[in-house]
Amino acid sequence: MLRRFFAAPIDNYIDDDTIVEPDFSAGPRSCLASPRPGRLYPRSAQASLWDFSEDLGMANWSPEKSSAWSQVIDPIGMMIDFSSLHIDGIVKASIKPSTCAKVHNDVVACLNSGQINPKLASKIVGKFRWIACLGRIGIAATQPLTKLANSMNKKTEYNLDSDVAMRSALSFIASLTDGSLPPALFSSSNLVPPILIFSDASWSPCPPRLHGAGQVAFIVINRDVRGSEEWYYAATEVPQRILQRIHNLRAQKSLICPLEELAMAAPFLTPELQSILKGRDILHFADNQGANCIAIKGYSSAPDLARIASVIHLRIAQLQARWWISFVASAANPADAPSRGDFTELFSRGARRFDFAFPSLDSWTD
Repeated sequence: MLRRFFAAPIDNYIDDDTIVEPDFSAGPRSCLASPRPGRLYPRSAQASLWDFSEDLGMANWSPEKSSAWSQVIDPIGMMIDFSSLHIDGIVKASIKPSTCAKVHNDVVACLNSGQINPKLASKIVGKFRWIACLGRIGIAATQPLTKLANSMNKKTEYNLDSDVAMRSALSFIASLTDGSLPPALFSSSNLVPPILIFSDASWSPCPPRLHGAGQVAFIVINRDVRGSEEWYYAATEVPQRILQRIHNLRAQKSLICPLEELAMAAPFLTPELQSILKGRDILHFADNQGANCIAIKGYSSAPDLARIASVIHLRIAQLQARWWISFVASAANPADAPSRGDFTELFSRGARRFDFAFPSLDSWTD
């Protein structure tokens, strides 16, 4: 009614009311030493909203929950920063420091005491999943905590000194909740075409090699507004030490799925590509649906796949990139040929080659 009859710049979402009013239209400031709540500017839209609610016999809004208009808002545990939107078209989103601190303090307390119980593990997982909502960052590291949370005896205290995986996961979560992660960036007017990434892997049993033979490759295509392209790639045979590490984390008959994940992660680990990928939109294509789904979720019950997925999302968050992965058929995947040792097309395009970067698989971060 205020919008229709009085042209008051008011809107609402569920039970939150928002008033967007320029300073010059708010009218003179109240001359009272202590004006009534919402009436600092008696002729403003905000004062009209408060008066109108009283006239209709509605409950007033809580003064404690009223906040001044700002370019940085903090709805439901988040910080949304619009301050540079009119300059670069970028909106920054991050989790409120106080929300992160609650999880951080619980985790640090566990690490210091050397003990954790299923009830506390469940609490940490629940709150941390909200913190990780901006990019699935660290979701994979909740794996041992989730197993403990589902334990039958909720009051039993577990000793962290005898559980390396649990202590490692808690240490990683502590590092993600200390306020050091940069905000996620959302672009409203990005005219630069997205970077294209294609990745692929191949694997086959190869006696007498204990874990077979595998090859991995990726291609990065950087395009500009004029339509020109720069091609980069990396391809290599997977070292036996990496295959052995994957097997140590999880014995499996075929290693194709973890190798597909390694091929996905490699561009974000390659030092020469960091400045190119920083802050960009990225369309990533791979031809293994199982590996794609794990990368999208950022989680897997398999420890080897969980660690690689964790590295992917952590590096994307650090690069403040906006990443989308989708399926491409093998026949249409240009990374299929180099993953099998064929570089004909890459040579014809003058693609620049980089060393293939593998994560260590010894931690959740690299």
